[in-house]
Amino acid sequence: MRQKNAVPLRMSILLGLFVVAFPMLILLLVANAVTFRNRQQENLKATQQIVSHAVELNTNMLNSVLTTVSMYAVSSNTPNNMQYLFNESEQMFARRELNNWMEVSVMMQYPKLEMFAAYSAYSGDYLTIFGTGPDISHRFAMRDSVKQTLQSSPNGSNHWSYTVRNGVAYLENIFNYGDMYYCSLIRADVLDEQLAFVTGQDGELCLYNNGHAVHGGDVLRKLGLTQVPQDIQYATMDGKPHLVMPLALENPAMTAALVLSAEESLAGLTVPQLLFLLVAVVMAGALLLMYSMLQANVTKPVDILVDAMSKIGESDLSYRVDTTTGAPEFVVIGTTFNQMMDRVQQLTEEIYIREIENQKVRLRNLQMQINPHFLSNCLNVIHTASIPQNWEVVRQMTAHLTSYFRFMNSLSADEVLLEEELRYTRDFLSIQELRFPDKFSWEIAVPDFLGHARIPPLIIKTFAENTIKHARQGEDYVELLIEAEMEASESCSRLHLHIVDTGPGFSEEFLERWARGETISTDGIHHIGLDNIRSRLQLTYGEAAALQLENTVEGGAAVHLYIPLDL
Repeated sequence: MRQKNAVPLRMSILLGLFVVAFPMLILLLVANAVTFRNRQQENLKATQQIVSHAVELNTNMLNSVLTTVSMYAVSSNTPNNMQYLFNESEQMFARRELNNWMEVSVMMQYPKLEMFAAYSAYSGDYLTIFGTGPDISHRFAMRDSVKQTLQSSPNGSNHWSYTVRNGVAYLENIFNYGDMYYCSLIRADVLDEQLAFVTGQDGELCLYNNGHAVHGGDVLRKLGLTQVPQDIQYATMDGKPHLVMPLALENPAMTAALVLSAEESLAGLTVPQLLFLLVAVVMAGALLLMYSMLQANVTKPVDILVDAMSKIGESDLSYRVDTTTGAPEFVVIGTTFNQMMDRVQQLTEEIYIREIENQKVRLRNLQMQINPHFLSNCLNVIHTASIPQNWEVVRQMTAHLTSYFRFMNSLSADEVLLEEELRYTRDFLSIQELRFPDKFSWEIAVPDFLGHARIPPLIIKTFAENTIKHARQGEDYVELLIEAEMEASESCSRLHLHIVDTGPGFSEEFLERWARGETISTDGIHHIGLDNIRSRLQLTYGEAAALQLENTVEGGAAVHLYIPLDL
């Protein structure tokens, strides 16, 4: 018997593998995640340090430009000589000296500058010098654009600002001393190129001087930030995640941040991480392979044996186990099982044959038990009817009795035609009607085409005899109806015999015990007829036949007998 709440073998194996391997797999994945996270932090810190150094170099260069320009403007007399001397040759000499300073001390010292200009608001002198980058047309456009700005007498400052000239983004500084204006310009993408060279990937530099956006302020605004954050932050721009990395600078007036794509900055696994993932994948594959092997060599054969036991439990003794595949141990078990079932089936067939013979003997004994008592009652009716010379009753009784005993004496086969069984039953009921003329009446309604159906003998007569007992013992008038019809389905056709009387019916205890398949007895005496019919049907037809007992709504007994139809 299967234990309650028992775990199936397949689930036990799966749970066992899960309990053993799952913690190890989780441990590997956690270790891999921790290692990957630490590696990311190390990479970010290294990138932060490298970029901070590069930005520091750039900011130092920008501050150095401001220092060089301011010191020259304050300490040199050349700009004043260029503006205020009345000797034209001396003014020319001063202009040449200023131009040399711009070329040597500024452009050669700071090659990243694209343009440097000096403008005198007093004399209108305007000197420019360019780096190697811009072409002639761009230089003319830049010269005019810067001159217009300087002619508007802008306020000088000690910090760089972000501006766009001629469609190009620049970092620009305008220094004013007296009537002289000095303008320094460096392309903004020069700083970005320097970062790309250092980090190996595209990035956006956001540079602030005393809280003023020098470069990339619009990038931080798109990320929802107004200043450089204190720590590394993740933010979204254009629906994509970005990494905002603050940079450490020595100059307290300058703050900077590097904005990188989070997907690119976090991409790339190290060799240990790949090994961790490879081990995890191999372990998962090994678990699946192990489970597949256990299922093929253990759980599947066990399922086959369980199915075999279920079939046997359903009385399917012909079921056999396939022994052509599987592990050798299960082949031996399957072979032994098949041999055992062959022997069981052989013994069952022998018992079946023996039971059939016993049924025939019990049926013959039943006939022998009934016949003497029945004959005595019939002769008593004849004797009683002959005294008043009621020769019609004597004649009918004699005719029915002769036909009845002729059928009983000729009965030798296991099955008879339905029309023969009904003819015999009519004689029996006619005799009983003569015995008890005021106790009951009967009717048989069976289509003629069902007359050649074959049924076990004496079945209908057994139920009719029960009705006679009720009519003889009770005071109420009892009616008996015997009907037959054919029921057809896709699988088979069956003969449905319907026998109903208006007697007291069956007791509830009787019906419950009958439904449980128990042997029926009353006052210690077995109902040999009912038990005999049920056994004969089961042995002859198996599950194809059925016998159902119930009470009608009015209280009478109803019998439904289903027999495979073979016309």
